[in-house]
Amino acid sequence: MNHPSIRTLIVTILLQAASFGQGSLTPPLGPPEPSMKSMSEIYGAIAGVKDDERTPIHALPYAISQPGSYYLAGSLSVSSGAGIAISTSNVTLDLNGFTISSTLSGIAGSGYAIFISANVSDVRIRNGNIESGTTVSGGVFAPNGFLGGIGSPSSANQSIHVSDLRIKGIGGSGILIDSASFSIVENCFVSVCDGPGIKAHTVNNSFATGCRNTAINAYIVSNSRGQSIGTSAGSNGISAAIVSNCFATSLAGTGISSGGTVSNCRATRDGGVAIQAGIAIGCTVYGSGTVISSQKHLGTP
Repeated sequence: MNHPSIRTLIVTILLQAASFGQGSLTPPLGPPEPSMKSMSEIYGAIAGVKDDERTPIHALPYAISQPGSYYLAGSLSVSSGAGIAISTSNVTLDLNGFTISSTLSGIAGSGYAIFISANVSDVRIRNGNIESGTTVSGGVFAPNGFLGGIGSPSSANQSIHVSDLRIKGIGGSGILIDSASFSIVENCFVSVCDGPGIKAHTVNNSFATGCRNTAINAYIVSNSRGQSIGTSAGSNGISAAIVSNCFATSLAGTGISSGGTVSNCRATRDGGVAIQAGIAIGCTVYGSGTVISSQKHLGTP
């Protein structure tokens, strides 16, 4: 048997089969041109799809009664009552960098800029401003406009997430979310409230200042700052079970009040209690304030 001839035949067949799978190797005439979409075209198409899926809000007051994603089409104002009412679960509200404001004189007949009804869960509010006309001078508040910034006072509400908001000049509470609702407030700034500043289950990287009542009231507070200018003993800078990496001041209450652990925090309360905690770790007190704690560690005075 002629084995070399068989091997030669097999190689020839394979080479012929391979040649059929090749296209023309001759380049087309003219300069090369792009044959794919640019990144800007791709991102533009994606943005268009997202915009189509969101519902714009062009005027206030506005009621959200269907799940979905909503956004402000511009800065909007009301002369009385509430701004936006959310009565259904699974809602994302993007203020889109714009402002919700109230021009009401006084707070009679007012409401929240954004109110969440009871038995509502999975709501996200983000990225914008809420402004009202409340002012303070010499510790005396003159409430005008919104009674509250964001309100979700029912413990039946779950998973409320508020982020990247600036809230100013409120006739009551800045952000009021029942602390039993596993809610999160982060990256928010609240100033001048004739009531509490921020109340939620968890507060992170936020600042509440110029508040008549407790500036930040939560279960867990981290990387935040609270300043109360109220004249009552219960007006604390921060009240929480677990407080870490925070700074707090109070005019008449306690700088940081906790029944649990306060760690790596700073506080001031001249002539009173700067920090009251079960365990205080690595904390610093400024002025003549004192620390009341059953356990003090890592330099806590």
